[in-house]
This record gives sequence, structure tokens and C-alpha cells, in this order.
Amino acid sequence: MDKDREAGLRLGKSRMQKGGNNGAPENPKPGTPIAEARKQARGEILTRFDAHATGEGQSISIARLRIAAKQMAGVIDDEVTPSREKSVALRKLEEALFWANAGVARNRERDGMPA
Repeated sequence: MDKDREAGLRLGKSRMQKGGNNGAPENPKPGTPIAEARKQARGEILTRFDAHATGEGQSISIARLRIAAKQMAGVIDDEVTPSREKSVALRKLEEALFWANAGVARNRERDGMPA
């Protein structure tokens, strides 16, 4: 584990030990449901906040998603008059592209697909 990840985990652990653990034991016995849930949550945190390198296949997928999002943004820009609704639609489209790209970058290796 690299130093940044270790430091982040230590910081999170030290803050949890100061309180705010919702009554759960600080050091549950290994193999218990609480220990397993914490282990799974820690893995999820690492996945969410790590940088994810993209391979050629992923770059193509991300480019295709970006092209489709740009086309949809153009349609929204052409068809919707300037308004709060237009702003929200474009922001949500940007958010959808973000999550789709994250899904490609984070899940390819886990799903056994080539990077």
C-alpha cells in the first residue's frame, strides 16, 4: 500500500477512534460481521478515491461516452430555452458522464475485462 493511501486510512481511523463510531466496537474480532463490514467499507473507500489508470480499451469507451454526451448536450442547447431547467439538464448530463467514466475506469479489471 502506498504512503498516501496509508496516511489517509490512518487519518480516517484516528478520527473514528475519537468518537462517532455509532456505538460499534473500535476493534471488532476478525471474522465478525462488523469486522467484515468495515473491511468491505475500507475497500470501497480505496476504490472510490484512488486514481484509476485507463488502458486503450477503456480510453475508447470513455471517448465514445464523451461523444454521446456532447451530442446530447448540443440537442439540449438547441431545443431548451435558457432557464433553470436547461442548466439542471446540462449539469445532470455532465454528472452522468462523470459516473459512466468512473464505472469504466473502476470496474474493468474487477469484471475481468481487459484494460
